Amino acid sequence: MKIVTTTVRNALCALGLLGLVKRHYYVWCDQFGAEKAKNLLQGIICPRDLVFDIGAFIGSRTFLFASMGAQVVAVEPQPVCLDILRKRFEKNPRISIVAGLVSRSPGEADLWVDDQVPEIASIRKEWVCDGPTRVKGARVYPLRVESHTLDALISEYGKPKYIKIDAEGHEREILQGLSCSCEFISFEIHRGDRQKLIECIQEVKRLGVYDANLSLGDSDVFVFSEWQTIEAFLAWSWPEEAPEFGDLFLHLGLGPKVRPIH
Repeated sequence: MKIVTTTVRNALCALGLLGLVKRHYYVWCDQFGAEKAKNLLQGIICPRDLVFDIGAFIGSRTFLFASMGAQVVAVEPQPVCLDILRKRFEKNPRISIVAGLVSRSPGEADLWVDDQVPEIASIRKEWVCDGPTRVKGARVYPLRVESHTLDALISEYGKPKYIKIDAEGHEREILQGLSCSCEFISFEIHRGDRQKLIECIQEVKRLGVYDANLSLGDSDVFVFSEWQTIEAFLAWSWPEEAPEFGDLFLHLGLGPKVRPIH
C-alpha cells in the first residue's frame, strides 16, 4: 500500500497536481474531523467568542471554530488558499477573511511557498526547505504579500478570546506584534526546536501569567490532566514514542479553568 501511495504521490507531483489534490483532500477531511477536534476546545471556545485563526490555510480550524458558534477572523497569505476560503465561507456571517500574513510589523514580506506542499508555506525559506516538518519543499519560490500585526487586527476586529497560530516557524515574530494579553493562545511546537519554544514563551510571558497544556500530533486530548505552570511544562520530557509535533495551549491566569479530556 505504501508503494502505491508513493507512486501516486510522485505521479501527481510530476504533473503539478499534488498541491491541488491535497487542498481538496483537506477540505473533504474537515467534514469528518470537526466533531473529534471539538473535544479539545470545549471550554476554550463558546458561542459568540471572537477567535483569530492565524495561518488559516484552507479553513480546517476556521470551519471548526465557526461550527462552535465563534466569530472567526481567518488570516491567510497564499492566494490559492484564499480562493478556497472565500468559496467556502464568503456567505458565512461568522467568518471574516483577511489576506496576508501576520508578523511583528506591518508592510510587506516574502512568503516562501511550494505549490506541491502548500501546507508548509513560511516567511522562513529554511523552514520550508529544511525545517522540522514531515514534508519538505522542493520547488520553493517567494510571494510578496501584505503583512499585518495582531495589534492591528485587534484594533479592527476586537480583542479575541483565543488566538490560534500556525505559521511554520514564524510564531515568535507574530507574538512580537501583540501588546495585550488574550485568554488563550496556541501555536505548533516541535520536539527538535526547543529554542523556538523558549523564545515564543518569553514573548507570551511579557503579556501576563500563563498556564500551559499540550496536544500531541493530531490528538483531541491534552497531555496533562490539569493546566501546568510554564516552568513545570518546560521541565517535562517529550516521550520518545510520541509524535514529534504538537500544539501548545497557553491559558491566562493561575488555576485550571478548562477541564481537559482524560
